[in-house]
Amino acid sequence: MEAPLPELVESERIVVIVHRHADLDSVGAAVGLATTLSADVDIATPGPIAGSADRLLDDQSVVRDPDLGAYDLQIVVDAPSRQRIAPIDPTTTETPLLVVDHHEPDDLYAHATYQRVDTAAPATAALVANVLTAHDIDIPPLGAQALAAGILDDTEFRAVVMPDTRRLVCELLGTASATDTDIATLWERQPPWSERVATAKAVVRANGYKAGNRLLLVTQVSGHERAAADLLLEGGANIGVVLSNRDDHTRVVASTTDQTEMSLPEDVLEPLADALRGDAGGHATAGVAKVASTDLEAVEAAVVTQIEERLGIQFGPLT
Repeated sequence: MEAPLPELVESERIVVIVHRHADLDSVGAAVGLATTLSADVDIATPGPIAGSADRLLDDQSVVRDPDLGAYDLQIVVDAPSRQRIAPIDPTTTETPLLVVDHHEPDDLYAHATYQRVDTAAPATAALVANVLTAHDIDIPPLGAQALAAGILDDTEFRAVVMPDTRRLVCELLGTASATDTDIATLWERQPPWSERVATAKAVVRANGYKAGNRLLLVTQVSGHERAAADLLLEGGANIGVVLSNRDDHTRVVASTTDQTEMSLPEDVLEPLADALRGDAGGHATAGVAKVASTDLEAVEAAVVTQIEERLGIQFGPLT
């Protein structure tokens, strides 16, 4: 029996790192951990997410340039080398590192504090499921859905007939059935109905602000914030901001088409989080903040003010 991982159950802040162009296996493994562990978990992505895997991240805390020293545990999933997760480099801090992977070992393994590696495993998501159950951690429906999706995708759906994974996949799918999302929609070309409704509401509810030739759109939705922010940009906005009320906090997702005038995390979201008690992350053109305030009007006003101060402009209403 493998030795237990105390940081997995005792840590307060954990970062899970996926590889560049992360697929459903990598993202599914990360979301499985993020939705199951009791810690505050961020998912770090060094670049774009592949295809439908991006949909699994809609309700997760995603960062692009994490301060790795601020966490109690780093977990790299589905990546054997530093090159696969660059520019994120977990070897530059003293924070314990857990590598969970089913690829042939590479340079990242030498730096790992802990390893859960099995090249015979059909998917990294399967290894993550085994790690969680080995620590008597119950996997919730959303976590089970993400892990099942990762296993099915990496095995091209053969997992349901493979002796080593059949039982695991069936158990995960049974747990995932408690969610209101059809896992099959992850492989649909057309966005699922819930995403289509959310993005439609985002357009209808958007408040517009203009300053010269700059256009800022701010809207409110209850899910699929990333898709909604992208849609605001497609609708002509230079900056799209989406607010989502989460009972005890507000999630702020922002995107911009401008890559030079400001960095959304540094210039907008992090100051917003400092002012309203929260945290933020992302990369120059996209980011996420969680703030303690649930007053959406006040949060919207604070976002607009922060952008105005950074750009040295004053927005007027778009009529």
